[in-house]
Amino acid sequence: MTMAELYIIRFVFLLSAFLSLPVVGEPLLENYYWRATSIGGEKLRLAAAQIPHIAFHKQENRVAGFGGCNRFFATYGQDGMNLTISIMGGGRANCAETSQLEQQFLQSLQRTQTYKIEESTLYLTNGAEVLGEFVGVPMCQPDPIQSLNGIT
Repeated sequence: MTMAELYIIRFVFLLSAFLSLPVVGEPLLENYYWRATSIGGEKLRLAAAQIPHIAFHKQENRVAGFGGCNRFFATYGQDGMNLTISIMGGGRANCAETSQLEQQFLQSLQRTQTYKIEESTLYLTNGAEVLGEFVGVPMCQPDPIQSLNGIT
């Protein structure tokens, strides 16, 4: 094999590896771990460990998250900017401080009809109503939970 052929093979290999990497710069639901900053128009003022958050997993059309007290899982459907989220299950602990917030958060997710992403902020909407605002932590960070706990 000539040196030119080796360079071509190496180039093709590197190009294919590059093309298979996730693109974090694009405003996709799956590129971020979303930390709630407001629910139903009310800004959240909670300890980092109590803040609701969600992550979208495109391969399974699943959402995994934390409602403020319990972890939950859901399915989602996306068509352009249309988005539906159907809660499937989760924990059943009762946390006095966050139970009402968790219920409101899960209801907001289920009422979602559309979304938009501006920079690293996700807005879940139903018509003109903003149901929730989330700040995105890029999925490429080594430990998204640790990154979320650092945000106050």
